[in-house]
Amino acid sequence: MIAFEDANGMIQNYLTNTLIAQEKQMDKGYKLPLSDALFCARDNVRNKMFFKSICTAVETLKKKQDKVMVVDAGSGVGILGVYALLAGAEKCFFLENNPHSLEYSRGLIGKLGYKDKAHFIQCDATTVELPTPYDLLISETLTSGFVDEDFVEIVNHLRQFGKTDSIIIPEGFEMTVTEKDKSGAELGASTVKIDSYSPITRPAKTIKNPQAKTLTYHTKATLFDDITLESGECISFLNERTVQTAT
Repeated sequence: MIAFEDANGMIQNYLTNTLIAQEKQMDKGYKLPLSDALFCARDNVRNKMFFKSICTAVETLKKKQDKVMVVDAGSGVGILGVYALLAGAEKCFFLENNPHSLEYSRGLIGKLGYKDKAHFIQCDATTVELPTPYDLLISETLTSGFVDEDFVEIVNHLRQFGKTDSIIIPEGFEMTVTEKDKSGAELGASTVKIDSYSPITRPAKTIKNPQAKTLTYHTKATLFDDITLESGECISFLNERTVQTAT
C-alpha cells in the first residue's frame, strides 16, 4: 500500500502547481468555496489521520470482497476519495455541489491516473439518489458542534444507500459543550456521544445556566477503528467553535 508521504506528496504537488487566485474565484455563494476546500486539502495533520482511517477501512472491506465502492460526500477538491482509490477501491463517487471544486477534483484525479475509477456528480448530497450501493461513505462536512455545514443531513440521507456492512467515516463523535458567562468564565459542561450509523439529531443549543452567554463546542471524532481526531489537533477539522446563546 502506498505510504502517506508519497500520496500526500503527489497531491500537494498538484495543489501547489494549480493554485487559483482567490480574487478570481466567483463561487462565494456555495456552502464551501473552492478557496476553503483548498485550505482544508493542505491540512497535513488532518490528511494523515483520514488517510490512515480510509486505507484501514478499504483494507478491512477488501478482506471480505474484491470490489469496494466508495462515496465521498461533499468532496471538495477530492483528496479523501483519492485516498480510497490509492488504497485499492474499485470506484469512488465524488458528490460536490460547488462546480468549481468539482472541476478542480477532476483535474487532480485525472493527473493521478484514476479518471476511469472516478464518477463525479454535481449535486446536493442531502437529496441525491445514488446509482449503486456503497461500501464506504466518507463525509468531512462538519465543524465542531455541527455548527456549520451539513454532515447531519448528508449522512442521515445517504445512510439508506449503504450495504448492511458498509463503513462510515467518521464513525462517531464525542462532543463537549461548555457554557460561559459574559466574562468568559465557565459555568458548566456536558458531553454527548453521536453515532454515524444511527439517525443523527443536530445538537440543540440547550442552556442549563441562565447566566450563560456563549456555548463553546469541543468535538472528538472517531474516524475508523479507534483512529481519532479532535478540536485543536489540526487547522481545518473540528475547530473549537463558540456561539452566542439565544438569551
